[in-house]
Amino acid sequence: MNYVPSKNWWFSWSDWDRGSIAADLDDIASLGMDHIRIMLIWSELQPNATYVRGELLDRLEELLDLADRRDLDVEVTVFNGAVSGVLFVPPYLISNGNGQVRNVLTDPVAIEREQWLLGQIADRIGRHRRFMGFDLSNEIHWFAIPLGMKATQAEGDACHTALFDTCEKVAPGKIHVSGIDHWPWQNDAYWTRHGLATSGTMTANHTWAGWTQAIQRYGALSTSSTHYSEFFIELIKAFHTDLNRKVWIEETGVSTVWMDAADIPSWTENSIRAMASCSDLFGITWWDSHDLNPKLSGYVDLEYDLGLFTNERKLKPIGRTIRKLIAEFDRHPPEPPRRATALVLPDDMIPVKDFGDLFDPFMKLIDEGTRPAIVLKSRTTDPAYLAARGIETLLPLD
Repeated sequence: MNYVPSKNWWFSWSDWDRGSIAADLDDIASLGMDHIRIMLIWSELQPNATYVRGELLDRLEELLDLADRRDLDVEVTVFNGAVSGVLFVPPYLISNGNGQVRNVLTDPVAIEREQWLLGQIADRIGRHRRFMGFDLSNEIHWFAIPLGMKATQAEGDACHTALFDTCEKVAPGKIHVSGIDHWPWQNDAYWTRHGLATSGTMTANHTWAGWTQAIQRYGALSTSSTHYSEFFIELIKAFHTDLNRKVWIEETGVSTVWMDAADIPSWTENSIRAMASCSDLFGITWWDSHDLNPKLSGYVDLEYDLGLFTNERKLKPIGRTIRKLIAEFDRHPPEPPRRATALVLPDDMIPVKDFGDLFDPFMKLIDEGTRPAIVLKSRTTDPAYLAARGIETLLPLD
């Protein structure tokens, strides 16, 4: 579960209400969840290049303690300059001469200070038994783009390498990922797809069928809508070089802005079952726990509607659906089918740039009763690789 505090959103770090947070975590645990993903607010945690607010580290540790009492592990997302469409720029990155913001992906000083911050956090919680690891950031490209931060794909990959090396140094053996969405996979920008598929402990992705217009284009309960996340898991696996590497669907969710409320439970169940049909899936982390507090203004409408609980902590039908599936999967873990048929993706093609190129053929096969894999064309002449993935039939996109 992506945890969103019901009372003060992530302004909770500065306006701490232990009782409200404990009640939120009780809600999450009642569904059978085993972990939460949380958001630090970068500008509040590190307002100065050489200073971390000790009070916020205290509260982070307390949150992990509260999670521990409810058997919830915690993935800590750090460099959050953009969360739910709101920008949080650490003051030390802003020049008081011209207002320019240091490039957090390419500036050596900025990257060194990011590495330092990871060490400071790890010093406090790195040995906490509920600390899963670091998620570097929440879709940091949506922080970089509006602020005009440019980065070549080589520079983006190098930044990932530097930060993940630090993560492993300060918190060895934990799960360290980079939380991004579909956008870098659909554009030749910021990172290479091969870099995304080989850096960190596993490949995390945020699969939003609504933000990518799949729901609106194909219909709420269409195959293309409900199997969107399954498609992205299989796309990511095509770029893995380590065949034991896992995919983590770190965000997915749905809103009444995108479909009728009556369709949401069915969409949710179908989407989760489709994801569970994929091998090498580490987990699913739903967005989010509680509807955004309506007293907070300025967010897009759907941010107030994405919770499994209302803002008053009432369980919604989508929450009951997910609770049922958790109980079922705990009793009978899904057994993913073998995917013996694979669509062949040209190495130089941008996947999903146009839905028709790769996405539509994938969904057509599902409608015909085949659960396809995806394989890069450069790997189709490697029989050992194909055999390891169980691929027997290759289908070119034409």
